[in-house]
Amino acid sequence: MEKEETALTAPGRALVKKKTGGKNREKRKDWKRRGAFMKTELSLLDLLSLQMNCTYLSDLRGLDDGLRAMMSRRLEQLPARAEELHDWNDALEYLTGAPPEETAQAAKERLIALLSQPRLRG
Repeated sequence: MEKEETALTAPGRALVKKKTGGKNREKRKDWKRRGAFMKTELSLLDLLSLQMNCTYLSDLRGLDDGLRAMMSRRLEQLPARAEELHDWNDALEYLTGAPPEETAQAAKERLIALLSQPRLRG
């Protein structure tokens, strides 16, 4: 029986590594085109970590001002759903140290604004 390891590479895609006869083969499966899909729930911070090619979640905190601005532009493309208030506030506090907001939209707007500004060097 073949062993499969799956890693998220982009929305709707997975990279599947199959062990066959001692050799590793990589095969990209496009789940959307084949009519099958895999539901994976990621936190906003985990999604950002993947999007920004960070090895560790904590690497998000060390991004330079240019990459933080890029991250804020990517956040602009995401909807701020009410049920994700916790995720938006977690990202806001973790990445900027700002206090939580009352709504997901407010947390999103504050996070984008703070990430867009250059950090003070001290």
